[in-house]
Parts: sequence; C-alpha cells; structure tokens
Amino acid sequence: MTASQQPAFAEVRDFVNLNFARHLESAETLTADHVSSLQRFTPEATAEVIAGGTAVFAGKAYPANQVVGMGLYSAVTSGDIDRVEDFYRSRGVACEIVVSPLADRSLRESFAAADIASPS
Repeated sequence: MTASQQPAFAEVRDFVNLNFARHLESAETLTADHVSSLQRFTPEATAEVIAGGTAVFAGKAYPANQVVGMGLYSAVTSGDIDRVEDFYRSRGVACEIVVSPLADRSLRESFAAADIASPS
C-alpha cells in the first residue's frame, strides 16, 4: 500500500463498523409489513426473528428464503441454529443464512459446532 492510499483506507476502516453493518443488513431484511404484502400472493409467507436476524419464508419458489442479520444484535447459540433449521425444514426448503463479516463470532462458532458447511 502506498502512502497516498493509507488515509483513504483509514477512513473506510473507521466508517465500516457494526452500526453500518446493521444498517446494510436492514436494507436486505423483509419487515412484518413486507411479509403481510407477500401473504396476499402466498398465504403461507411468514417471518421469525432468531438471534437478532429475520428468517423469511415466502413460498417454495421464492428466491430469498433466507435469514438476514443474525449475530449483529446478540450472540448466537446452537439452539438458534436449530431454530433456523427447523423453521426452513418444516416448510420444505433449504436453510440459507446471510452472514455479515461483522456478525458476532458466536455465529461462526455455532456453525462449527453444528458441523454446517459454508459455501466456498
């Protein structure tokens, strides 16, 4: 890194923090109002907050059945991972968790404890 690049990197490092990550993740999270709207087309649409993240199911063909925001507001336990798996398994779809690099390390540790493979 050259000397002229260092100040810009420091500014980015100071700008990207947990609050910024929460804000970005919230833009990708469906709210209760969104789910209500989805229910007009897919009555089985639902959402559940798990470990600070929102798990959304909007039908088997919905492309964004996923959890967003886990670990950004609290630690994650293996019980939380079990709840996510149960939420999606009971609806017959794969479990997908969007992981922020700034999520609590307990999220990654819970994956390891549950022997969950992350995509490469």
